[in-house]
Amino acid sequence: MATCRNCGSSNILRIENGGVIAPFFADRVYGIKLERNKSRKGKLVDLITLGAGRIFAKKMTNMFTDASICRDCTFYSTYRQVPAELLYNLYRDYRSYSYNQDRESYERGYIANIGCTIGGLNEAEIRNSHLNEYFKVLEEENICSLVNCKNALDWGGADGRFLPSFPGKCLKYVYEVSDCNPAQGVVKIDSIPDLNSFEYIQIAHVFEHVSSPLEFIEDPVKSLLPGGFLYIEVPVEVVSLNLVNDVQDRRTILYVHEHINKYTSEAIRQLVETQKMHILDIRQDEVIFPWCKSEVIRLVARKPN
Repeated sequence: MATCRNCGSSNILRIENGGVIAPFFADRVYGIKLERNKSRKGKLVDLITLGAGRIFAKKMTNMFTDASICRDCTFYSTYRQVPAELLYNLYRDYRSYSYNQDRESYERGYIANIGCTIGGLNEAEIRNSHLNEYFKVLEEENICSLVNCKNALDWGGADGRFLPSFPGKCLKYVYEVSDCNPAQGVVKIDSIPDLNSFEYIQIAHVFEHVSSPLEFIEDPVKSLLPGGFLYIEVPVEVVSLNLVNDVQDRRTILYVHEHINKYTSEAIRQLVETQKMHILDIRQDEVIFPWCKSEVIRLVARKPN
């Protein structure tokens, strides 16, 4: 029986052909090239069985896959787990020139409208500004304080520029699988950090990308010092008062692009609770960029002493 890759529950609802895979994702992850302006459609599990060469010959443009949603935590994702080794094909040169060019070949105008700005200094400044304001509010409300933090790690944070500002002297690190160079003042770590190493660990805009969040979160929690703070941030991509019913009735369809998982506040809360962490705060927040408005879920938890 399938179990939720976010909370471990077996209360899973499977929706046949409930997910649509973007052509860019199909090429990058599975090596399946889909043609433009054609009408052929296929299902992922069947297409992979055939092999990439025959896929291309059939000139398919749409690929479907089964979706699933957990009735307990509302984690919404593909029914079949995308292997981590295949996902690496998507992120090996993430946001670089080659990545942007590949995406432009499927999504004309991507570079001019998104690729030239996302991941850059302007985005980092805006995200950091909102994040710093969030932690300022938490300190004012006596929820948590980063004043005495001596070391901080951004887990999966590209070059590490998305870490918040720390009032005191704090050593900054980033653990990243892509080949990007660390930002100034940030030390890059190439292997999973030692146990009980960091006072603050940040996992921002990562869980929507990983094949098994429940397995993924274990290492960061182990690397966090007892009493240390874990900060998680994920985008809001599904909005529904009754998401499970909307998914079941196909009023909401899973679109698999960069993000293979869709999160609600309940899903991210239950994920963190599997690690016996003490959740200090969870809320939705609006981040305003020059090119769009974005809703995010923020969560801060503390590791028991």
